[in-house]
Amino acid sequence: MTQLYDPATQTVFHAADRYPTSNKEVEFMGLAGGRNEEMRAMTIAAFRVSQNETEIDDRLMDQSLLYFLMGDSDTAISYWIGHGRLEQSEGGYYLTSPGIAECQKSLSGGTRGYNTSERKVQEWVQRMLNGDVVATRVFE
Repeated sequence: MTQLYDPATQTVFHAADRYPTSNKEVEFMGLAGGRNEEMRAMTIAAFRVSQNETEIDDRLMDQSLLYFLMGDSDTAISYWIGHGRLEQSEGGYYLTSPGIAECQKSLSGGTRGYNTSERKVQEWVQRMLNGDVVATRVFE
């Protein structure tokens, strides 16, 4: 079981053991959405949990926690940095204005292929906070 405990908040976080990078992985993980929908929902959920907020803003997100929640995916973090949506700062990352706008567009159906729903994001938030088969299963 992959968990991270934050003694300051007495919170146990659960991480997916991988970031879903293909439709086959999405299916293997037992998820109902397509790859892009699940990836974006997981990403937005990781931002929300890292910020301890329901609305995403530009507050600093702990680097270790964000990586953990995103299945330790360097590719996912690099993607957001490469598109100018995420910037690194001492001890973590913060979303830029374009990054916040991208999250909002994804939730309102305004992106090219990376749209998701509030329901999907909430599913991922719950996985990260409570764990489930996706968040706690070790994939071979």
